[in-house]
Amino acid sequence: MSNDYGIESEIVGYIMLELNKRESYSFIQGLFVEERYRHRGIAKRLINEAENYSRSIGCKNIKAEIKNYLFGFYNDLGFSICKKKNDSTYFISKSLERIKEISEDRDLER
Repeated sequence: MSNDYGIESEIVGYIMLELNKRESYSFIQGLFVEERYRHRGIAKRLINEAENYSRSIGCKNIKAEIKNYLFGFYNDLGFSICKKKNDSTYFISKSLERIKEISEDRDLER
């Protein structure tokens, strides 16, 4: 497939989000990277983009349902387990709210 610049391109992965604006969270419905492109940071970049987009529309959390063997990957990205569904599946979540930075000047006054 060629793009507008005549450069060959192909889809190597995707992330799919479900947005729940009423409860201010997004839910990762699907994340996939073609096998030959795995272990190159593509999944991490897709999740990072999903987090940025979710934050930009006012979501306070991003959630997913994952198999337990994927927890290390998601934990490294700041996710934590909120609930165990069964022996092999977890519900995970990550806060998207930024911690307010305390000004150095105020810290010095105390």
